[in-house]
Amino acid sequence: MKKNYVLAVILLLFIIGFLYFPKNFVSPKSHFSKKEPVNIYLEFKKGGNLEYHSNNPNDNFIIDKVQEMDSFYSELESLEFDLWAPNRGDRDYSVYINLGEYRENKYDLKMSRINGDYVFFFKEGLYRNRELANKIDRYLEISKK
Repeated sequence: MKKNYVLAVILLLFIIGFLYFPKNFVSPKSHFSKKEPVNIYLEFKKGGNLEYHSNNPNDNFIIDKVQEMDSFYSELESLEFDLWAPNRGDRDYSVYINLGEYRENKYDLKMSRINGDYVFFFKEGLYRNRELANKIDRYLEISKK
């Protein structure tokens, strides 16, 4: 009886762990280091806090200089997986990041400012990189009224 109880608890913990952690974990370092530098499209999307806005025309910015692309890719490679990053809450704004070609409805990565913190959504995982978030804010000239 005791053996069955221990096995049931271990099985339950395994199932909970499997469901809790991201199913499609992809290392940004391995994913972005294989990519050839291509144009990077940043698109500002308003969220729940309407005080935030982009000062760029059409809320878009294109990174097309090779040196800036290399710098941006190295920042993408250094995204840190964070299981506890906020993924629900008050979303001030989001930035859709597309690599290679511009897509209006889909994105390769998404950066959101949630509860005053920056979170990157990539392949069903939550990531952080404060320096990259600040760089994106500078590119799009995001400010609060």
